[in-house]
Amino acid sequence: MKQHIRISILMATYNAAAQLERTLRSVERQCYPHWEIIVQDGGSTDGTLEILESHRASVSWVSEPDRGIYDAWNKAVARASGDWALFLGADDFLMNDNVLAQCVHFLRKLDDDIIFAYGVLLMGANGNVSGILNRSRHEVFSLFISDMGLPFPATFIRTDFLKSHPFDRIYKIAGDFAFCAEHIRLDNLARLPVCVSFFELTGISSSENSRKQLLRERLRILKTKVEPRIEEFTAALMGTAESSGQEHGFIE
Repeated sequence: MKQHIRISILMATYNAAAQLERTLRSVERQCYPHWEIIVQDGGSTDGTLEILESHRASVSWVSEPDRGIYDAWNKAVARASGDWALFLGADDFLMNDNVLAQCVHFLRKLDDDIIFAYGVLLMGANGNVSGILNRSRHEVFSLFISDMGLPFPATFIRTDFLKSHPFDRIYKIAGDFAFCAEHIRLDNLARLPVCVSFFELTGISSSENSRKQLLRERLRILKTKVEPRIEEFTAALMGTAESSGQEHGFIE
């Protein structure tokens, strides 16, 4: 067993100065020391780069043009050296100082075939909680019949898997849905008993201007990624894929 599990916090930014400081500090204050912050910036002009530079002791950042968030994520993954990766938006944040320590306690117990390990996600606007995603594995898996079931900002993914399975840059908003709909399985998914992060509902996929684009991308994903696996997702929905007593994870 590896002595120290290293966590890569991966972020794509573009003119994200408003809440970036809060996000970075939520990682920097972690009591667990084995982490890195990798930021891929798309050429910000609003003060984002100055904030990143002020955190250069703990943040590895590059600013250059990209083809969207998933291109930026792929670039960040290529620079990552951790065992597990967690993607945070520039206005998301870790819930407390012990989150990574708590998660690593469980991550080190997982079998090598587990690729995705998710916890609890809080969400809302301006840091005010309006919803909690705390789903069973079967619920997460079955929700892919119609939408993204995984609480992505609270999901750790093995970095080596990400390096060999990049995000599809054709998507502008729903690339994480496409990635998960293609690769997630009940037997490579674990649930962690940890409240991991807060998801700020003011991001790109929450914008009114993005809704039509999001709908187009979702329909494409449902046709190309979900439909070929519909029997798997339906079996989970019906509770016939496996019994709850065989669940990977720790709070089923």
